[in-house]
Amino acid sequence: MSGAAFRISLGDGEQHLGEVAKIGHNINQIARKLNSGDTATMAQAERTLAAVGTAVRHIAEATNQAVATRSHR
Repeated sequence: MSGAAFRISLGDGEQHLGEVAKIGHNINQIARKLNSGDTATMAQAERTLAAVGTAVRHIAEATNQAVATRSHR
């Protein structure tokens, strides 16, 4: 995921901004837990990070599509 860029056009989807902020908060909590020496393994963290990256890409694509569809009406 290094160097990945996501384009999110918020338009009417500004409510998603709060959800993205919550995700960021959760990621910070996970990072703190991993850095504390907890028993979570790096393999688990990598799988979770990959799933989160996929979810973020899907959210970005859906938001961009919704905005594009509304702008063509």
